[in-house]
Amino acid sequence: MNDPVPSQPTVKMAIDSSVPLTLESAQGEDMEKEKRIQEEYVDYKFGFPVVLRNVEMRKVRDFWCPNINQNVLRDLILLALVMREGPLTGNHVHFIRRSLKDTMVGFAEKLGVRHSTVKKWEEKEDEPAGTNQSNDLSMRMIALEWIIEKGRLFESLPSGLIQASPSLDRISEIFVMEKGEILGLSTNLWSILGSRVSSKPEHPTTPTLVFPIPESPSREIFAP
Repeated sequence: MNDPVPSQPTVKMAIDSSVPLTLESAQGEDMEKEKRIQEEYVDYKFGFPVVLRNVEMRKVRDFWCPNINQNVLRDLILLALVMREGPLTGNHVHFIRRSLKDTMVGFAEKLGVRHSTVKKWEEKEDEPAGTNQSNDLSMRMIALEWIIEKGRLFESLPSGLIQASPSLDRISEIFVMEKGEILGLSTNLWSILGSRVSSKPEHPTTPTLVFPIPESPSREIFAP
């Protein structure tokens, strides 16, 4: 089971949350070279908390930012939502739809519902979206198919991240893989994901990614 949702950010950043600061947003600027490993960082820019542990941080414009490719991070969060125990929230639905670059109308067509239904789900924000199990499963499947179409996500990940991350440690159950390449989906996929959707965890689960610490870290380990 993943950790309970943090009540407040571990690290507060004095910037407008509507314009999240990322390394990609600072491309072309004079970026400082200072880096460190942080034991825990909670990222809120996705509409819900995402816990990053042992993450490398880089100083940009006097702020510390996770030194992670944001596209890879988004795909990892999608996978974490696919494997989430319990129903998706409104903000999860919004994140999935925006990650796929779908309009409400386009996303609704994929699910066979009205766009007003998708709007109603997303308006639930941090609360369960109120979908039935079939629609929840369909959204997870759509996210999976989108990740598979993109190609070799797992080849670009640090060794050990999947196994160490509570949100991802069981994804081998849903994929047929060889040498980091996704060959297909498990024949038991619907049963596996169905059990995740219908699960009733004691606490809401939070996407949690644990990055392996180098055997001989060259930078300090920073505990907030």
